[in-house]
Amino acid sequence: METQNLIYENAYTTGFTTDQALYRLCRTHIKVTLLLLLTLLVGLSSMVRAEEVTAEPAGDKVIDLDHMIALAIENNPSLVAMQNAARAKEAAISPARTLPDPMFQTGIRNARASDLAINREPMSGIEFMLSQKVPYPGKLRLHGDIAAREAEIADMQYQDMVLMVKAQVKTAYYDLWEAERALEVIDLTDRSLQDMEKIAETKYSVGSGIQQDVIKAQVERSKLIDSRLMWQRKKESAKIALNEALGLPPQSPLGRTSKLEKVDYKMSLDELTEQALQTQPQYLQAQTSLERARSVNALAVKELRPDFTFGLGYMLRYQLPDMPKSGADLVSATVAINLPIYAKRKQKKQIEATEYSIEMARANSDDVKNTIASRLGDLLAKSERDSRQTELYGGGIIPQAQLAYESSRAGYQVGKVDFLSMLDAQTKLYHYQLDYDSALASYYRTLTMIERTAGVNIF
Repeated sequence: METQNLIYENAYTTGFTTDQALYRLCRTHIKVTLLLLLTLLVGLSSMVRAEEVTAEPAGDKVIDLDHMIALAIENNPSLVAMQNAARAKEAAISPARTLPDPMFQTGIRNARASDLAINREPMSGIEFMLSQKVPYPGKLRLHGDIAAREAEIADMQYQDMVLMVKAQVKTAYYDLWEAERALEVIDLTDRSLQDMEKIAETKYSVGSGIQQDVIKAQVERSKLIDSRLMWQRKKESAKIALNEALGLPPQSPLGRTSKLEKVDYKMSLDELTEQALQTQPQYLQAQTSLERARSVNALAVKELRPDFTFGLGYMLRYQLPDMPKSGADLVSATVAINLPIYAKRKQKKQIEATEYSIEMARANSDDVKNTIASRLGDLLAKSERDSRQTELYGGGIIPQAQLAYESSRAGYQVGKVDFLSMLDAQTKLYHYQLDYDSALASYYRTLTMIERTAGVNIF
C-alpha cells in the first residue's frame, strides 16, 4: 500500500503516467542498491588487501639484529685492523721491561804493526769481551708502564670502534625498518585511494558524483608514486650502509626487518653520566693517556741518572820463545756510565715537555668528560621528545584520524560528505602514520646514540 501511494504521488508531482512513475522508481532503487553493493565489495576487498600487505612473506627471512651485530664485530675490516693493533701493543710490553741484549766483542790486542803478529810481543793476544747495559733502577719499570698504558689505549680504541660499529648496524637497521614501513603505508594508502577512485567513478557513472573527484583521486595516487621512489632509494641506502657495517658487498641480501615496538628505559642523566665515566672507552682512553703522560714524565726525570754498562774480558796470550814465563792469559772487568753533562739543554727540556703533555692530557680528559655529559643531556631530551611523539600519535592522533577517515568515507557513500573531505581525511591519516613510524625509528636511533655515547646497553 505504501509503495502504491508512493507511485501515485510520484506520478502526480511529475506529471508522468502511473507506469512511467513505477519505472523511474524501480530504476532509482536499482541504482542505489548497486551502489551499496559496490561499496560493500570495495570495502571487503580493501580489508583483504590490507591483510595481504601486512602479512609476512613466507619466503622472506627476518633479520636477527643481535646476529648482525656479532657478524659485524667479527668481520668488519676496521675492527680486525684495530684488534691486531691492540694485540701488537700488548705484545710490546714484555720487551719494554726487559734488559737490552748483552754485547759480545772479540779482537786482537797489541799486535806488532810491522807484521800484525800477535805472538811476538808480551802483551799481545786475542781478547774476548762480554758487556751488559743496565739502566738506572726504575727506568725499565717505567718503560714497561708506558708500554702497558699504550696497550690499554689501543684496546680502548678497539672497544670504542666496537661501539661505533654496533651503532652503525643499529642505525642502518632502523633506517631500513622505517623505509620498509613507509612503503607498507604507501601501499595501503594507494589501495585505499584506488578504492576511493572506483567509488567516485561509480557515483559519477550513475549521475550522483562529479568527474573532478575521480581526477583528484588519480592525482593523489600519482603523488604516492614519487613518495614510493623516494623511500625505495632510502631503503637501498640503508641496505648498503648495513652491508658496509657488516663487511659484506653492498648488494648482499639481508632479509626484512621485524616488527618494532616501543620500549622504555629507566636511567637518569646522572646515572648515565656516572656509568659512562666507568665504561665509556673514549673517557677511559683519556684517563689512561693522562697516566701514560705521568709515567713519561717520571721516566724523563730518571734520565738525569746515569745508566751502567758492565763488562768482562778475557785475553789469550802466546808464550814467547825467549820468555819462558810469558803467555799467561789475562782477565779484565769494566764499569761504564753515561754522563748527563748536557742535562740543562736535553734532559731538563724533556722533563719540561712531559709536564706540558700532562697538562694537555688532563685538559683533554676534562673535555671528554664534559662532552659526554653534554651529549647525553641532548640525547636524553631528544629521546623524551620522540617518546612523547610516538605516544601522542599511537595513542591519540592516529586512532582519531582513522575514525575521521572511516566516518567521512561512510558519509561520502550516502552523499552527506563531499569527496574532498574524504580525501583530506585519508591524506592526513597517511601522513600521521608516516610521522609515527618516523618518530619511532628516531626514538630507537637516539637510544642507539645514547648507548654509543655512554658505552652501556640500555635496550
